Amino acid sequence: MNRLAFSPLVPLLSRPPWSPIAWNGVQDVDIIMAAGEHVKREGKSNKISRVLAALRPYDPDRVYVFGSWALGEQDELSDLDLVVIKRTVLPFFDRIREVLRLLPGGIGPVDVLVYTPEEFEAMLREGNAFAELIAEEGRLIHGGQAEG
Repeated sequence: MNRLAFSPLVPLLSRPPWSPIAWNGVQDVDIIMAAGEHVKREGKSNKISRVLAALRPYDPDRVYVFGSWALGEQDELSDLDLVVIKRTVLPFFDRIREVLRLLPGGIGPVDVLVYTPEEFEAMLREGNAFAELIAEEGRLIHGGQAEG
């Protein structure tokens, strides 16, 4: 499947190639030339810092980044993938809604999953491939021995 087929950039590609465009104020892509030339990007650490600052009131135990952002392979179409570990009694989807409401406008696409410490540890014990991926390849950005 063509990655651009469902992208919000598709309607913008019909603009003249010299015309700079802004992608709905998304901070990860400040300016893109219609021809696809990437001119300016928000630094990786700046976007992650903004997300962590927004999550501070939520008081998560740990926050992991995974996917292209953890690997340093993000581009203007990449979403930021997060796993948040927090003690909570809220149902699974309510936790996700709560976190998403805290994120600032213009941060760009973010996918969030929120697990309690007990849920995440059980997933690891049971050999859940997703939990193992996060533990092995995810980048801990808050809590524990977070990377700087």
